[in-house]
Amino acid sequence: MTFTFDDAPRSVYTQAYPLLKAVGLPATIYLSTGFVEVYGYIKWTDIKELEANGWEIGAHTHTHADLTKLAPGDMVTEIAKSQQLFSEHGYRPVSFSAPYGEYGERELTELKRVYSSNRAAWGNGGINNYHNRDAYNLVSLGVTLETTLDEVQKQIKAIKKDGGWLILQFHQIDNGQNEPMAFSKESIFTTKIFPEILKIILKEEVPVRTVRDIIENP
Repeated sequence: MTFTFDDAPRSVYTQAYPLLKAVGLPATIYLSTGFVEVYGYIKWTDIKELEANGWEIGAHTHTHADLTKLAPGDMVTEIAKSQQLFSEHGYRPVSFSAPYGEYGERELTELKRVYSSNRAAWGNGGINNYHNRDAYNLVSLGVTLETTLDEVQKQIKAIKKDGGWLILQFHQIDNGQNEPMAFSKESIFTTKIFPEILKIILKEEVPVRTVRDIIENP
């Protein structure tokens, strides 16, 4: 299974990362490069530390634009600007997540020129066929304030029993200490549920890997 984090609010670094690091688990973070260093969001120094500790640095456009609403030239520019900034900081992401989960054949044609995978925002309870997956339509399960631990546990047990690749999708993590809230409640999860998810994963002994690792080393 895989942990993925979108957009990169700084709480991912201050709250989720320490919990994952404590149990030696990696994650994939999809960054909108235009948000990096903005108040409430992650910093390049944070990103460097994440990568040094096994996290994959993925792409999520530059301005978090809905690619389907952009003219062809603007869509290409949006992706290219993200690539440029990553390159300037020494990164070359191969994994992508489309903002808002919005993409079609036009967008995939361009994405396939640049990236080796694209993660969707929903679908099939987040469980992909491990050996016969569609790398450019990877489904995921969004974890928010409305998600119950039972829902997540059900999917973890399902892949333990029947196989499959579960991808969990997270955004802003709320620790109850008034950190900058960059997202609506539909995109927030709490520090209460996250450690419990980790406990289940460790108990079930489910391997946790990055998107890139699974795509390149199935």
